[in-house]
Amino acid sequence: MRSGVIHEFVSDMKKQELYRVRQGQKILGKNLTEEEYFELMEDLAQKFYDGDLPNPLDLTTEIQKEYEE
Repeated sequence: MRSGVIHEFVSDMKKQELYRVRQGQKILGKNLTEEEYFELMEDLAQKFYDGDLPNPLDLTTEIQKEYEE
């Protein structure tokens, strides 16, 4: 076996980070993959520019330690 194959196998076993996004106390998204997180951020940016999101400083991103129900 080549070491590249072993390295790839080990990196695939790494636990995927999940994200939670809040606006104040309201949860806008949870258990988000990185791709889902970026899509949500893009949607929220568009809402801000459209005038539908009052203050982006109210948004908080948290990295979840595990999946939440």
